[in-house]
Amino acid sequence: MFDPMPNVTNREEKDPASNFKNTEFAVRAYRDIAGFDASVYFYRGFYRKPYMIPDDLNNTTKITFHYPKLSVYGASLQGRALDGVLSFEAGYYDSRQDRKGIDYTVPNSQTKFLVGYQRQLWEDFTVGLQYFTEYMHDYAEYKKAQPGGLPKDRRTGQIATVRLTQLLMHQTMKLSLFSFYSTSEGDYLINPEIKYNFSDNIWAAIGANIFGGGERWSQFGQLDKNDNVYLQLRYEF
Repeated sequence: MFDPMPNVTNREEKDPASNFKNTEFAVRAYRDIAGFDASVYFYRGFYRKPYMIPDDLNNTTKITFHYPKLSVYGASLQGRALDGVLSFEAGYYDSRQDRKGIDYTVPNSQTKFLVGYQRQLWEDFTVGLQYFTEYMHDYAEYKKAQPGGLPKDRRTGQIATVRLTQLLMHQTMKLSLFSFYSTSEGDYLINPEIKYNFSDNIWAAIGANIFGGGERWSQFGQLDKNDNVYLQLRYEF
């Protein structure tokens, strides 16, 4: 994983205090609207990814990782359309600790969108497509606050996803190809896999994760040297 300060080894992680004010809370409401499953949801808590606070930007000797406060307001819609299944999702990520975007140790608020489509083209062959985009608010303030020498995120980011699935041998074998491609960063992940069900309880799979493109700090580009092949064997009861 990309580390902007690899020489600083004195590090600590600061979890949110365990008190009533920091209690995580989530709620979801849903109903059917004209054959579509519609939902609205709300979350109040913290970012799951820790963000770093250097003790001194000019001569950093210690880094503290913290979890900034976060609220999420979202909505989704899914139903049959265009001979397949169409889905939409949108969410506003409210960065409660820094709504003006002037603190480089706290992420800016963002708006995120996702549109997806899945369809069976022929017997036992399914195509799934998704397009995700995120927009950073207060981007001018973000650029001013970001210290020199650290990589800057883009105002907008986009990721396209493709999933191809073919079932064979009376649906006991599954061939799949799952791929991410960032149209904004140019990096990618390709995941081919073959899975075989020996019985209702035993299955095995072999696949690979192939990373590349982008920059050494981008989501998949930072894993460019971490290509791998895996083998799974599972017994379920």
